[in-house]
Parts: sequence; C-alpha cells; structure tokens
Amino acid sequence: MFQHLSSYIIGTFVALFPIANPFGAVPIFYSLTATDTPAYRLRQARKVAINVIAIGNVLGLLFSIRETGLMERLIMMEAQAWF
Repeated sequence: MFQHLSSYIIGTFVALFPIANPFGAVPIFYSLTATDTPAYRLRQARKVAINVIAIGNVLGLLFSIRETGLMERLIMMEAQAWF
C-alpha cells in the first residue's frame, strides 16, 4: 500500500516540478531530446508553449484571471512562423 502511494507522490512531484521551476526544466528537456534534430526540438518547444498558455487561459477563466488577447496573439505568431 505504501509503495503504491509513494509512487503516486513521486509521480506528482515529477509532473509538477517543471511548472514550479521552468528554468530547471530546460536541462531535462534537452536531455530528453538529445538525439532529436533542432527543428524537432523547436516544434516540441512550441507545442509545449501553446499548451501551457492554453491551460493557463482556461485556469485564468476559471479563477477570473486573464490576459486579454494573449491566446490570439500567440495564434497569430504561430501562423506567421509556419508561412
């Protein structure tokens, strides 16, 4: 029972650590993508950034905290990057 619970605690800590310390997540990101091309790394970093902003907007709406137009600006920047 305790071993099962401790695995959940460790998993939760590992999942939340990059959110609490984004600069500490950079070496983890590079170690996970060490064999990938720079273009793939950039694509993955963009996906992460878009997901973080989208989740942040949803949480902001739930708690009535929102940066107006942030998601729209991000979508425009993403569209310009692809063309």
